[in-house]
Amino acid sequence: MNPSLAGTAWACGLAMLIPLPWVDEYVERRLTRSMYVALADAHGVALPDAALDALTEDRGNMAVGCLMAIVKWPLKKLFRTVVYVLTVKDVIDGATRAAHRATLVDIALTEGLLPGHAEGVRQVMDELLGKVRISPVTRPLWRQERPEILVPDDAPASARALHWLQRHGGGGVLLPLFHERLAALRSGG
Repeated sequence: MNPSLAGTAWACGLAMLIPLPWVDEYVERRLTRSMYVALADAHGVALPDAALDALTEDRGNMAVGCLMAIVKWPLKKLFRTVVYVLTVKDVIDGATRAAHRATLVDIALTEGLLPGHAEGVRQVMDELLGKVRISPVTRPLWRQERPEILVPDDAPASARALHWLQRHGGGGVLLPLFHERLAALRSGG
């Protein structure tokens, strides 16, 4: 993935700190969309709005999200210190998720599956990100493997930050699975 997008991946993680309901998710989707456009431009591919919508649409249930916000608010007030720690974890997880999603879109662009198979690529991304634990905080706690992902020695600091997120966030497990699923998608399976 383009190391210059490291800041955008971190901004996606920090978007959850916006204290307005729906605005935080909207900002995260807009940042993610801009990342995908930059990746597509780097590959010389124009992603139409329909493909971008398929890759970035909110697939959560708004009613459940509102209910969770109402339930969480009093708990946040009661357990403020714990919430700060969990908020830092959520920011790191959000940045990791954004970095993984951008890397997966970059791979799909490289393999020529976008924009034609945007919906299929999104389904594979959602399935794998739901299946593989990507939290750099909880992976070590569960003693899950962290296969090495190579980064050049002369890589800039932003590339090293992305490397850390991806390596400790299960990228060494996620990427081979994604390649397998893309092969199946390409063959029509």
